[in-house]
Amino acid sequence: MLPQQLRYGVKSQKFLQPSEDFIERNKAHFPNWNGVVGQIENAIAGCRAKTREAYVAKYFNDKRLHSQQGSRLR
Repeated sequence: MLPQQLRYGVKSQKFLQPSEDFIERNKAHFPNWNGVVGQIENAIAGCRAKTREAYVAKYFNDKRLHSQQGSRLR
């Protein structure tokens, strides 16, 4: 493992980095693995819901497509 692997190649000023004391004090406020996965799943579900609404609206507004395939989307 490279020394300071997390910061390897990062060009940032030291005063912009969080201190180890800050991280230790606030460790309980950072989400664990399940929390991160839950946040990502919620974001994906929100994007899919918006996309689905637009798709269904366009599908039902296209009379030619609607008449050929019927109304299978609900």
